[in-house]
Order: sequence, then C-alpha cells, then structure tokens
Amino acid sequence: MLEVLRRIQEGERVDLPGVQSTRRGPQRPGDLLTEADRLRMARLFRSGAAKHKIATEYGVSLSTVKRILRKHR
Repeated sequence: MLEVLRRIQEGERVDLPGVQSTRRGPQRPGDLLTEADRLRMARLFRSGAAKHKIATEYGVSLSTVKRILRKHR
C-alpha cells in the first residue's frame, strides 16, 4: 500500500502489468442491439408496449430501454 501511495505522490502514471479486464466483446448489453432493434423498440413503445416488457423481450435492463427511447424520440 505504501508503494502505491508513493507512486501516486510522485505522479507516476504507469500501471504495473497483471490487472486486466476479463470481459470480451461489448461492454454493455445494449451494445448488442442493432439499429433496427432500437427503432423497433421505439415503435413498440409508441404503440403502447410497456418499457419493462420491451426490456424483457430484448434481454436488457429497463435503464437500457429508457436510454434508447430518449435517443429515439
């Protein structure tokens, strides 16, 4: 811990090797959706479908659906 604090104090910006993300591919589930999927989600919502039903259908979170719908008003 002291070594880390020393590096921070000295302004060292280089990380030691060894710590890497284990995730591969898209970082968010919404990244797997195509533009056609997003447009269809907006159409479904405009026709009366509930946001949580759309989220379930596409296997994404409610917040992902809300974000997509904000962009496709």
